[in-house]
Amino acid sequence: MIQANTGSDNRSSLPPQSRRRLRQQYLLCTDPEEYRQHGLGPLPADANGRSLYLDLVKRAVCNILYEDLPDIFYDHNRRPMLATDFDLTRRVWGEDLPSAAHTMVGVKRLENVQHCIEEILREKVPGDLVEAGVMCGGAAVFMRACLKAYNITDRRVFACDAFVPPRPPIPFLLRLLGRTVLFTLASIPNRLWQRWLFFRCQALQGDYRAFPDCEDPSDDLIHFTMWMLRHPSVAFRRRATGLNNVCSHFARYGLLDDQVVLLQGFFSETLPKAPLRDVAVLRLDGDTFEGTMDVMNLLYPKLASGGFCIIDDYHSFSDCRRAVDLYRDEHKIKDKMEPIDNLAVFWRKS
Repeated sequence: MIQANTGSDNRSSLPPQSRRRLRQQYLLCTDPEEYRQHGLGPLPADANGRSLYLDLVKRAVCNILYEDLPDIFYDHNRRPMLATDFDLTRRVWGEDLPSAAHTMVGVKRLENVQHCIEEILREKVPGDLVEAGVMCGGAAVFMRACLKAYNITDRRVFACDAFVPPRPPIPFLLRLLGRTVLFTLASIPNRLWQRWLFFRCQALQGDYRAFPDCEDPSDDLIHFTMWMLRHPSVAFRRRATGLNNVCSHFARYGLLDDQVVLLQGFFSETLPKAPLRDVAVLRLDGDTFEGTMDVMNLLYPKLASGGFCIIDDYHSFSDCRRAVDLYRDEHKIKDKMEPIDNLAVFWRKS
């Protein structure tokens, strides 16, 4: 047996910023034992090509292959804090915001996606796969990989998002001035002021608006927005979320083909015209009340009996939870809601 010295004992005694610098300079890595603890250790000796392929794609879209440093960790109350190091546990449970990975949903939620797809294939539940809210596209890429692994040619993956393009670089002096102003404005501890600032920022987003207007944002959504404004290096990081970027991500895995349909725009604009009849797996990552309710109203009636509804943000944002609960109450949906991890839930349509 190989005995490796990962340096984890020395690393744990260092302050957070020192750990981050050391990881960048000396390529500190996660102890292999941590991978075993999360079920990501040595693969079974009898693993077939299909399971090996899906396991590798799963690790790739989460980027645990290169352990990219995240920008944010989320605490147990979904409150953001600056990340200082790669944390495998948080990446597995989808509780960080990666700087380079193609998805932030984590390994547990991807395992759930695989489970749902394998169930609908085994039981021949009709319909396509839909992800509403794709960010960089990694979870939708994994959906397409599942169809490829099972040689399914009569189902499509619909990836729906505003696909906000990366913002152009901001000159240094303007960026420095903007950081100071934003930090000052967002630090004023007045609830009415913060609500006004939230709506003002919403109105000024223009071509970079990722969500429809929020009419009654929750306090936790406003708190999250204010935190982002106080940390513009995170809020305004140029992320690969544009339509061309997401197409490129599919292409890197060899999965950009005619079984992938990308719908650009707000859900209320694109889904009514989408060439969708039956949906077998609906994965909803809309964040806000309006975005979540639009998807539920427009797509849940198309979800086939025996199909799966996955809610990514149910325990992340109370706005999302409020929309889901309201829709289930209004339509008398009694199907049991089950947890996926600490944030996401799913149920099977009876």
